[in-house]
Amino acid sequence: MNSANDIILTIDLIFIEAKIDSEAISYVSTLRAAYEQISEYDKEQVIQHYLTNQPPVDNLYTLYFFLFDLTNNPKFLQKVINLCQPNLSPQCFYEIYWNIGSRLFTNTTPVDTTPLRNIFKKLSSNLNNWLRLYNYKNKKNVSRVKNIVILSPQILGMRHSPTREAFNIACHLEVYHNCNVTVINSNGFNYYNTLGLTKPINFNVNGNLNGTLDVDINYMQFKDKKIKVISIEKQMMSSRKILDILDILKSLDTDAVISHGENLLVQDAIFGIYPSIFATTGATVPYAHCDSYFVPGSLFNDSHRELASEYKHHDFMLENMLVTPEGKAEVSASRVKLGLSDDAFIYLVVSTRMDREICPDFVDACNNIINSKHKARIIFAGTNNFNLALHFDETLIENRKVLNIGYQDDLPSISLMADVYLNPKRTGGGTSSQTAIINGLPVVTLNYGHISNIVPEERRFSQWKEYISYAIELQNDIFLQSEVDLFSTHFHTNMNSQLQIEKIYKKLCDIAIRKYS
Repeated sequence: MNSANDIILTIDLIFIEAKIDSEAISYVSTLRAAYEQISEYDKEQVIQHYLTNQPPVDNLYTLYFFLFDLTNNPKFLQKVINLCQPNLSPQCFYEIYWNIGSRLFTNTTPVDTTPLRNIFKKLSSNLNNWLRLYNYKNKKNVSRVKNIVILSPQILGMRHSPTREAFNIACHLEVYHNCNVTVINSNGFNYYNTLGLTKPINFNVNGNLNGTLDVDINYMQFKDKKIKVISIEKQMMSSRKILDILDILKSLDTDAVISHGENLLVQDAIFGIYPSIFATTGATVPYAHCDSYFVPGSLFNDSHRELASEYKHHDFMLENMLVTPEGKAEVSASRVKLGLSDDAFIYLVVSTRMDREICPDFVDACNNIINSKHKARIIFAGTNNFNLALHFDETLIENRKVLNIGYQDDLPSISLMADVYLNPKRTGGGTSSQTAIINGLPVVTLNYGHISNIVPEERRFSQWKEYISYAIELQNDIFLQSEVDLFSTHFHTNMNSQLQIEKIYKKLCDIAIRKYS
């Protein structure tokens, strides 16, 4: 395969099967390698062929997801969205939604998701009309907010920031507001997982959580705390699954629900039955509805305001993102074990999606930073299979000037070992940067994504040139210490987890009085 025509023919032959089996998938890696070897002109020919011609219709969703993963051209995601039928089942909708959402999370080019949002609106309306037939939409009269359910689509371990956020909210509500809190782990990410052929979106399931359990929590100031967790069986979304969750809420004598994460149809089914708040570091204007929304204020712009108004989302609490660092280390990780000298100046990059979040501009910035100081080193942590050779010169890798240490169980100790936290241009990075700051690292970032809520406004750079200059200036010991102090002061002044959750609780109480009493 050494031309555009060869690539196109191979793609067509793979995707015309009734079912894409493992043998066909094995050809895909060869196809990807061949695509990378052809000229930029031929690559553009492949892209334009599939944008302008009708391909075989056997596996169109899977084909367009594959073409996006192959070419990184967002027009193929747009084709997926435009291809969606107006009446999708919950199972189909969830799989398409999460495959699109995961890709958009690491792609900065806008895609019009309005058709998908309208499909959800119709699907939710039909579901809620059906629920009314069986009296599931009756509003509960709430005199006081005592029994609170946190609805989470996924509960894993405490290295997983959404899990940490859910438990942090639960602990605060029980300890400081005398509430009874139950976390419902809806396992809402399960589907056939056939659309993302080469980059399937694998959402893990915590095999230790089954049925109802009291989970031991040791996090920040909360030691030996137990939180009740009810885990829904791993299965695709369905009307039955939604009914089961509504029945659980009723059995718990629920007074209010915090939808933590995008729970889609479940969240929309709950809306209007109990006082509810959407509280997450994720979507600014979710698809599903709540009575109020606690969202990162710096991400909420005029277009979000218009979107919220159009789809009847009201009462936004424009706050800093939820504060859930992984913790403060008592002992630093060992530089010696990583083959680094004590006098190395270490920049730390943390991501579990390194392959999708490390862009050429960030690599250029890293090269500039490495070349600025003989002892400068850049450590990548979080992604085991991140291939440095695809981005950096072989000499830099051999001399351990760039180093991938993979997924780490103890990020606080790794942060304490480093000198500076480097953030790629990405939507995420908010919670790992919190961990970096409380372990004494200043953060170098562009003013983009969740992290813009974490750093002082004067340290949110708009250009890579400013980014690089600041990162290099931090090599000066006196300036570095002053910046460590600046970030620490900013964090402890503005990022108060207890105050955030107090606001959420007071908002729930206010909603109960105004709308449910």
